[in-house]
Amino acid sequence: MLRVPLEIQVEIEQFLAHEARLLDEHQLEEWLALLAEDIKYLMPVREAVEQPPDESKAVPQSGFALFDDDKSSLTLRAGRMQSKVAPTEVPVALVQRLITNIQVVAADVPGEYRVRSNFLVYQERRGRHASMFIGSRDDLLRHTNGAFKIARREIRLAQTLLPATISLFF
Repeated sequence: MLRVPLEIQVEIEQFLAHEARLLDEHQLEEWLALLAEDIKYLMPVREAVEQPPDESKAVPQSGFALFDDDKSSLTLRAGRMQSKVAPTEVPVALVQRLITNIQVVAADVPGEYRVRSNFLVYQERRGRHASMFIGSRDDLLRHTNGAFKIARREIRLAQTLLPATISLFF
């Protein structure tokens, strides 16, 4: 594990705080600008299945994902959310994110960093429906042209019981 200089750690923490603020304030066009053109945005389905004691007979994890997006599909989703066509987003939901336990290591490619973080996202719709999402993220951040871009994000929710719709970004 290649440690990173403290300045890089702080810069990445500030980048993630800025990203969270953009999402909380529904500034989706500005958030999309933080994503690399070749981004892979993935949230595999988590299954609550008991594994056999003999790992050689373990049931493979599901190949399904709640999200398996690239830049164009993320752009379409963001556009739909902003268009007021999505009934779950009218009026705009109250959202607050906490990003914590940020760990940064240098990746194999110069200028790339592997970032692990935990999150808590609170979402309230119409003052009547509240959801909380807790989990972790593994990101690959790429530093190019003086700025960070998110090149990959894998989201793992801690819970398996989810609301009927998830209309937000993690």
